[in-house]
Amino acid sequence: MSIFTGAGVAIITPFNDDDTVNYEEFGRIIDDQIANSTDAIIVCGTTGESSTMPDEEHVSVIKYCVDKVAGRVPVIVQEKQLICQRRQKKLEQTDFFV
Repeated sequence: MSIFTGAGVAIITPFNDDDTVNYEEFGRIIDDQIANSTDAIIVCGTTGESSTMPDEEHVSVIKYCVDKVAGRVPVIVQEKQLICQRRQKKLEQTDFFV
């Protein structure tokens, strides 16, 4: 059984000049995609940022995305980390992991 039908978009994670996540722009991108009828948001996916993020930042970006989407469309988290078992355990400790 699929979790959604249609097309999902792999969104970028925007960064500020000091290499911190630009959450204001990230939120704008999420809202823009939903307003333009995407069927799912893919976060930390094929755009490549995930493998360069520390664990805490990775989890923070996912949590922000899930909170911002607020159930309007499915959120798909794509894990590309070579040490994905450690990351998965960290995600499972959060209250938003499904």
